[in-house]
Amino acid sequence: MRPLLSLAVTGFLFLSQLPVSAEQETLELEIMDLDLNEVVKFSWGPRAQTQGAGTPNQAGVEIFAPLNISDNNVFFLDGQVNYEMADQQGSSIVNTAVAGGTVSTSTRLGYRWLSPGRLWMFGFNAGYDSRPLNPGDVVTNNHYKVPLKHNAMDNSKNSKTTLRIPHKVTDSRQAFFQQLAVGVEAINGDLSINSYALLPIGDAEQKINSRYNAGSLSTYGIDLAYVLTSKLRLTTGYYYQHNDLESVNGSGIEAGFSYEVAQGLTGTVGYSYDEAYEARLLGRLTYRFGAIDKLNGNELPSQIKALSYPVQHRNVRVHDGSSDTITINKCYKYESDGTTLDFPSTETCAYYSTGYESSATSEETKDEAYDSCVKKLGAFSFTETIKLSTGKTIYKYYCKINT
Repeated sequence: MRPLLSLAVTGFLFLSQLPVSAEQETLELEIMDLDLNEVVKFSWGPRAQTQGAGTPNQAGVEIFAPLNISDNNVFFLDGQVNYEMADQQGSSIVNTAVAGGTVSTSTRLGYRWLSPGRLWMFGFNAGYDSRPLNPGDVVTNNHYKVPLKHNAMDNSKNSKTTLRIPHKVTDSRQAFFQQLAVGVEAINGDLSINSYALLPIGDAEQKINSRYNAGSLSTYGIDLAYVLTSKLRLTTGYYYQHNDLESVNGSGIEAGFSYEVAQGLTGTVGYSYDEAYEARLLGRLTYRFGAIDKLNGNELPSQIKALSYPVQHRNVRVHDGSSDTITINKCYKYESDGTTLDFPSTETCAYYSTGYESSATSEETKDEAYDSCVKKLGAFSFTETIKLSTGKTIYKYYCKINT
């Protein structure tokens, strides 16, 4: 998904060369009179956000500081410090609730510039984010659930049952995650495009208790936003995420809206969906002191205001899952005979799996192996190894015969 960034940069450079209409030419004349030193200012303010897909409840402060302002460009520093609070509804990382009580940071250095006619604003930013994580209670069912096609108490191979193996969770420990981030952006009037990549560094997967590992996600995404009114903005986006936990890898979608409740005060509601986190809803509230939205009583164009917007997508996203496996040895009697053997010789069945499979595929393979087993006095035996993070299984099959 990294080509998203290069594709976005190429597209932004192309957009900057598009011809302008007569109406745009009139607007261009007015925009060209603006002095960026009057509209791009240092700003700061508090912020708060509820938990989302891999992100915690948090409250903190953010700053935007222009480091250098020229005729048509701005070099800036954008920073956040957040206090992370405990999860309130389920787990933000899926299985283990986040206990909170930690401080995360996010820093961006960026460069934004206006096209020759100032109708487009383009930008590039890069930075570093950190996130300590304190694990709390496990919120998912604290048992290993193993589906079995054959019941050891029933000689019928069509019977089904579920094996539940209790597992006590202990040894909770703090983890520390880091990431590098890059983004490119373009804004023209009511339309904006933002492409980003979040790239874990350091120890990206760490054990947080006796059952679960937590890992930071690589995330690549692109957002499209449209300003409906001077106060209301709609956003939709696509992202791809992955890490060492196979069940996390995949695409997701997001949508939301932001509304300026009062001067400097903005509320945001966002929705996201992917197979790892499923549906998530979050809220965000920010207030900015010092931001300039109007000049001489006139609303500034969106591309001018965007020169001092805070950078989006700052959190280190985390997902937890079990990397453990559990192996169960089972021996079932043949349908045609009730003999149980203590010291049988073994033969490998004609069918056996060589890797992790889904539960449905494993059952089909098991049936084929069972049917292939020679019906001599003895028993059908197999070893079942379950990967708990994905529910996938390795089977090894044997025919135990009386020699």
